[in-house]
Amino acid sequence: MTASGHLEFVERLSLDDIAQQLAVDVAAALAAAVDSKGGASIAVPGGSTPLPFFLALSAHPIDWSKVRVTLTDERWVSADAEQSNARLVREGLRGPAAKAVFAPPQTLHTSLNDAASAWDADLRAAPPFDLVVLGMGDDGHFASLFPGGADLARNLDPQSEAFAVAVPDRDPPRLSLTLSAILKAERVCLLIAGE
Repeated sequence: MTASGHLEFVERLSLDDIAQQLAVDVAAALAAAVDSKGGASIAVPGGSTPLPFFLALSAHPIDWSKVRVTLTDERWVSADAEQSNARLVREGLRGPAAKAVFAPPQTLHTSLNDAASAWDADLRAAPPFDLVVLGMGDDGHFASLFPGGADLARNLDPQSEAFAVAVPDRDPPRLSLTLSAILKAERVCLLIAGE
């Protein structure tokens, strides 16, 4: 979806086809932002579905040193843990793409709420996202905004002043962008694969 509210649906036969097409579109948008504004920013999901997208995106010739990458959400685990979305993105953005400025939420804080507050402040200090790429879980969640979550209505409020929130009712607990932060992006892409 673009800032103008235009919605485009693109269907492909396989995850690799989806990943390749999304990488072409995202690379063009990032390159255009770098050319016009001197820099670009993108928030990306974790999980296994986006890995082919990261690998495809890494092959595109962008001035990666001018691209800021963060996550749409993160688990409250160490950055090198198997469940860490940050670890997955670091492994997926290879070659020249490894030069991107990676600014994931930090999970080294003493509490989940402190981490959410620090990430919220970081997001507020940065320019709005040029792109947000979302994945979707089997239960319909995106970022870490889960159906039936304790604070879901607040976290889905498009007028919310919060950009990042703690999601304590998961195991492990998580940090997530709010819908308000996502909707501030120039473009939002939803990557879904499977049934």
